[in-house]
Formats: sequence, C-alpha cells, structure tokens
Amino acid sequence: MGIDSLRELNIALLDSLIAGRDMGQTAQTVYLASGIRTAFFDLNYRLLTHTFGEAADKAWAFSLENGHLPSSVIGRNTKMGRRIAEMFATGQPAFFDAGEIGESRFLCLPIYIKGKTGGMLAASFNDRDDPRLVQDIAEALARLYGYFAGGEEWGAEYCGDVLTDDFARELLLYDGDLSKNLLEGLYSVSASDLPGRFEPGYAVAALGGFDGENRLKEMEEAERDLRAFVPRSFHLISDGVLLVFLYNMGGGLGGGIDADILAQLEGIARRYRFRCGISSKFELLAQRKGFRLQAAQALERGKSGEGYVFSASSMYTQIILSGALDRLGKQILELSDVVTLFEYDKRNQTSYLSTLEQYLLHGNKLSRAASSMFVDRSTMKYRLRKIKSMIQQDFENPDAAKRLLMGIAVFKAG
Repeated sequence: MGIDSLRELNIALLDSLIAGRDMGQTAQTVYLASGIRTAFFDLNYRLLTHTFGEAADKAWAFSLENGHLPSSVIGRNTKMGRRIAEMFATGQPAFFDAGEIGESRFLCLPIYIKGKTGGMLAASFNDRDDPRLVQDIAEALARLYGYFAGGEEWGAEYCGDVLTDDFARELLLYDGDLSKNLLEGLYSVSASDLPGRFEPGYAVAALGGFDGENRLKEMEEAERDLRAFVPRSFHLISDGVLLVFLYNMGGGLGGGIDADILAQLEGIARRYRFRCGISSKFELLAQRKGFRLQAAQALERGKSGEGYVFSASSMYTQIILSGALDRLGKQILELSDVVTLFEYDKRNQTSYLSTLEQYLLHGNKLSRAASSMFVDRSTMKYRLRKIKSMIQQDFENPDAAKRLLMGIAVFKAG
C-alpha cells in the first residue's frame, strides 16, 4: 500500500498499531510505503533508531555508521546547526534543500516527551515528494516516539506490546492519548481499508463473576486463554470485568456472532465460572462505547439466568424495557434486521419493513395485515416469504416477533 494522503498514513499507522510493531518496524513500514526515510536522535544527536534502506546522503550514512550526526550538520557555527537550533527554539520544522545536508532534501523537527523537548526526527525525501505529506509523516512518527518514550511504565524504549495494550484501552475504555495525540481521525478510518487484519464485524464481550465478585487471578488466566483461543481480539480487565473487543467476524451486520467465537467464550466462561455478555455486531469504531454498554447490560441481565453466554440480541426486549434506550441511544439499539429491510426498501422502492410491522401489529394474522395494507393475501404471503429470506428470522416465534416489533419501534423513534 502506498501513502499519498493523510488518510493513507493513518491506515498504515493503525495497521502497525493492531500488529503491535515496535517503533523501528513502524517507521520501516511507513518508509516502504512512502519512500520517506526517517531517523530519531536524542538531544545529543546520538542515533536512537532509523529506517533501513539505501543511504545515499553522506550525513545520513555518517550517522548510521558512527551513531550520531556529523559536526558539519550540528555545529553551532554552521548554517545547518543554527537552523536546527532555531527549530528547537520555535518548535517549527526546518527544511533543507538538496545539497545543504546531503543529496536529498531533509526535514528536521523536534520530538516532545511529556511536553518537553526530548530529541529530533530527521526525514529524507526527494523533489517528487509532497513536502506537506512528508511533514505529516514526520510529525506522526515523532508523536508516536514521544508517546512511548514518555511512558513511565516502560521507560525510553518503545514496546510493541505496550502499543497493543494501549490500543485495547482506546477501544474498550476510550482512555489514553492514541487517537487524540497520535492518530488524528483514527476512528474515521474505514476498517475495510485494512484487508485481512481489522475488518468488520466488531463486537464487545464482558465477562464477570456469577455474583459480581472480583476474581482477578482467574480473569488474568482467562485473558491468557483469550490470547490463545480468540486471537482476533483485544482485551483488558477493568473494574472487576474482563472486556473483550472482537473483530474480523465478517458476515455483515445481518449475521450473528461467529459460532466458533461463541463456543470459545462459553468454554472460557465455564472454565472460570464466569458469565459472559456479548453485544450485537457493529462496523463503526466510533460506536464502540455504546456496544460496550450493551455487552455490560447483557452480562448484568444474564447473572440471574441459566447458562454462561448471554447475547444482547437474545435479551433485546429485556434491555429495552430496562430503560437502556436513554442510556445507549437509538443507533446502538437498532436491530440489524430492521436496518436491512429499511435499506432494501430505500434502494428498491419496496415496502417490506412496513409489511413486517403491520403483520406483527395484527398478531401475525395474514388477512388482517393484508387488509391494512390494501393488498390481497397472496401478495402478503409473497412479501413475508421474501422478508424471511432476507433477515433469516422466524417471526412466527412469539419471542422473535416481540423483539422485531420492538426493534421497529426503536428504529422509528425520534
């Protein structure tokens, strides 16, 4: 994948975030996609990490071979040295034309660690490269390095596992600075831009004790099982609950949660005597907070039930009647089956959603529903068969009928 825009840069960085790559690997990924070489230096201009590639520039080759920038570049009495000093003083990037430092053009900018100047990033690029995009790339990588160098828990070394853990916090607790300070517009990036790694559908699961007891040791063991048996997930323990962000389940919003994933979650819940609540599937990262609350609702409602895994979909009526619409919002509680019918009607100028609504409102009485829509019985039968094939739901089942009717009411609300 090439990087020709800020959006593509965000996608490349998000891909590294999900993969847990370290700082050097992330910079190398960006270099291979953009051709922009980068190197990171401390305040004494010692080389910290860099991309690997053809080093055509003398200053670049010198720093890679000797571990620091040459005095001809950083000396206080040199033109370049004065411009770099000005860069640190103003915080503004310094651009160097071809021939000033090496054969390529260079951009240098400060790295900030916990709000203080902590080093410098140098980027090498060519005339064909867009200077604005080069600056975007350099600033993003500088923020990334500064973010991890400032972490008290891991010291100055960037750690891929920490990046993954922090991404889990962003996904599940909306806590941290990744999206705010590192990847501007992180959650506007479409998951479909990350083929094979972070595709829809998403869901959130919440595992907790039968009686709300906090059993940290068992949760830590369960988290290790998740790494082994549910690899397409991020997870963390918070307030006595093991939260799990699931991805790459596919099948579109109309399908249920992957049966293999449900089986693994049930196995883990049985092994450690947990209950598990799981949300409906969704595809917009910006909605993840509502679906986490949906999973929490399912867990809470399931604590008094039989079994180990409780889906928000199967407990839809209970969740709605508990007043969750005000807490979670209409969009989070919309049934995918209802949305499927609405979107089909919109594309094809049909009326399947209203047909289903009238059928359910009239107690599944074919003649009454047909009369209410001014159609004959055969037309009504055809429509109902078509609806059933689209949503794969048996709305003759009283519980399913009640759930769908309530879902239509939620969809039409305000």
